[in-house]
Amino acid sequence: MKPDPGTRGQNEFASWCEPEGFHAQRSDPDRLGWDFMLEANPRRCPDRPLDGQNDLPKFLVQVKATEQTKSAPRIKLSALKHLVDAELPAAIAVLFYEKRGRRSKRCVIVPVDDTLIADTLRRVREQEAKGNRGIHRVKVPIPLERALEIGPDGQGLSIALHSIVNCFPDSYITHKKRIRESCGFDGQPIAGRFFVPGENARHKLGDLFLGGKRQLEINHLMIEQQRFGIPLSNDQIYLRDAILEMEAPALLSASIEIEADTGEWVAVPVDVFTPPSFFDG
Repeated sequence: MKPDPGTRGQNEFASWCEPEGFHAQRSDPDRLGWDFMLEANPRRCPDRPLDGQNDLPKFLVQVKATEQTKSAPRIKLSALKHLVDAELPAAIAVLFYEKRGRRSKRCVIVPVDDTLIADTLRRVREQEAKGNRGIHRVKVPIPLERALEIGPDGQGLSIALHSIVNCFPDSYITHKKRIRESCGFDGQPIAGRFFVPGENARHKLGDLFLGGKRQLEINHLMIEQQRFGIPLSNDQIYLRDAILEMEAPALLSASIEIEADTGEWVAVPVDVFTPPSFFDG
């Protein structure tokens, strides 16, 4: 029978859990990106009432075993997406073996942190922009740059996993959700295209930018949301008729002084605007 590093890695990882204070629940079969759900033993503090101690963290772990030493192992993009989407702390355990070795010679824990969440969602959007929604057929290298080393027999597994949540599982889950929803929308995330009807469309736009009328009737408004700078055809909003409203800010303020026939001076404050570049000429 052909040796299976994956089964070997999962069995070895499972043997580390009990000494590290975890109860391991296997995912059989693995369909949602994780091999184990680890339930940590509760840590009870005698200085606080028991009914106020509700800390029972759970972790999702995908185990990857490899006999390759020159390149990072690869993982399905769909599995990464599942770990990102899960409302639990998640990590990838990578075990490195010698050829046909019985025990791993090295193990690292790769946390699903802010950077990995953003990288994964960017890759997913790139694939969808190419017309590929079958991300289970796409494999990407596991990022080992921020990996946490643990001992040869799993020593430090508990410390590595608990460091992901920094002792506050609820705060981690809230933060993870916020990163999922917000990352990739920096820069100019929204692009809009519209048509201004009428022969005097140029003058209508000019008034809008020059502090005149604040509302403008427009047609065929297409709002395109870009994430990581990538637009998608199914991430657009189309409105046949709409009203564009804009409060054009003044570039600076000035004062015009007028002398009356009686010799008195009157100062009139004014705001200074500028037309947009498409009005040049």
